[in-house]
Amino acid sequence: MAFSNRLRQARGRLGLTQGELAKRLGCTKSAIGNYENGVSSPKEEILLKLFDVLEVDPNFLFQDSFLLPADSFSPFEAEIIKKYRALDERGKSAVLTVLGYEYKTAKGEQDNLLVPGA
Repeated sequence: MAFSNRLRQARGRLGLTQGELAKRLGCTKSAIGNYENGVSSPKEEILLKLFDVLEVDPNFLFQDSFLLPADSFSPFEAEIIKKYRALDERGKSAVLTVLGYEYKTAKGEQDNLLVPGA
């Protein structure tokens, strides 16, 4: 999905019209239409305001514009990280315990684990 489509998606998620977004950014409705149709791109000043007004990370709008390294996170993985960071220390410890167990199981290292009924 291109920048123009992601811009439209983010605007729609907030329920803003092109005119409302334009007013918040200090530009014209036709400029927003041009951005969403791929006719033009916002200047740096408007672009920086877009991130704040639309409450999006720059990577959301531009994620299809860059080649991602092989070890980059998928949107699903990024959401997991976001949720993990919101946990308290007890929650993080619980997640790490389960993750360690499942990782060892996947690697075939069950002999070092406490297995119910063993």
